[in-house]
Amino acid sequence: MLRGASSAVAVRALAASGALFAGQDLHQPSIAAAAEAGSTTVRLLVLGRDASPWPERVAAVAARRPDIDLQLSHATTSPSGLAELVTGARRGGAFDLVAGIPGTQLARLAREGLVLALNAWLGGLDLLPAMERLGQHHQARIGLPLSGYPVYAFVNPQALERAGVTEAGATYQEWLDAARRLTERERFTHGWGVVADVPEIETMATSSGGRFWTGAQVAPSAGWQWYADLIHREAVSPPPYAWDGLLHAHTALAEGRIAMTLRSAWVLDDLPSSGAWQLAPLPAWEYRRRAVPVAADYVAVATDAQHIEAAVDVAALLVTEAWPAPGARGLPAWRPALETFAETKGLSLGSLTEAAAHWRRPSLETPGAEIARERLLPAIDDVMSSGQPVDTRMAALAEELQARRDPIPSPAGRGLG
Repeated sequence: MLRGASSAVAVRALAASGALFAGQDLHQPSIAAAAEAGSTTVRLLVLGRDASPWPERVAAVAARRPDIDLQLSHATTSPSGLAELVTGARRGGAFDLVAGIPGTQLARLAREGLVLALNAWLGGLDLLPAMERLGQHHQARIGLPLSGYPVYAFVNPQALERAGVTEAGATYQEWLDAARRLTERERFTHGWGVVADVPEIETMATSSGGRFWTGAQVAPSAGWQWYADLIHREAVSPPPYAWDGLLHAHTALAEGRIAMTLRSAWVLDDLPSSGAWQLAPLPAWEYRRRAVPVAADYVAVATDAQHIEAAVDVAALLVTEAWPAPGARGLPAWRPALETFAETKGLSLGSLTEAAAHWRRPSLETPGAEIARERLLPAIDDVMSSGQPVDTRMAALAEELQARRDPIPSPAGRGLG
């Protein structure tokens, strides 16, 4: 697991209650183990809205490595919390190890040389290769993925059977044809449930032959426009708010109110393990390769870590033997945990990794992209909910960003053929 260590480094962690993490900021460790003679200290910063799964992970590390004291602190992934993360990393000494860091902030820290390239330190972790690649930037392995969130194609098999549809199809046009047959508006049932969120829209846009966000432009718009037209022209999907918010399309699917949807793996933890839904092969545009953006949470080691060998060893344990724990979300990167996850959900490992060859980091996971994302969200709502044309809304957004001296998105689109 650990390469380059001059001596065996173990980990002593303190099993703590979830309450110990509540309200802690970046620079105030929530708990510090009592120092022992000769012990090694590792300062672990946990990011995320919910710190409750972490005590069990810490206990799992403690059971395997009893020699290192972990000093734990918690920060949220709010804009202010992430800004404090970057500021603390620049000052130095804020943490040795950060867990749960989103890809955008990981890229920013890497660009500034604040996280360690782990190529020479780690090997043999048995992580899913397609997910492990997400943490590599310019051949440098800067982050170990804890979990990822690919976009999947979900179907309701009973709804398909009732309409005589044997399968959703291999292309988006075939999905549209099936959605037309599955839609019964007088019964308030629809063939497709369009989700107005960045992962699903980026999947449509990039699979149609271009990039969604490059830091300077949004292109092409054709795939995004086609997706919006499912609501406003084809009427095979209800508006995104029709199922009480975009996070609930999977509930509408399980209840039979929609028959098909594209959705991030985030919802796999919320769906019942029953025959009310299945994963289908992710469709593609004809004559195009699929492209699947996969957001992930990472573990990274600070370049100024006091005990780099110990910090690296803890990082390896956090993404493998100490993962997952109750309350964890997403697709585990560690293969044994992924196999258990698939079995628990009644899924095959193959269905979860069917499009893994096409997984890639989201285009918004670049330094400074959180500003672009903030500007894009209202634009997405205007297009998907209000029906504004993508080109028109992107032109307005370009003027807004130019006035703010932010990167300027281009309204230019390309055809799907």
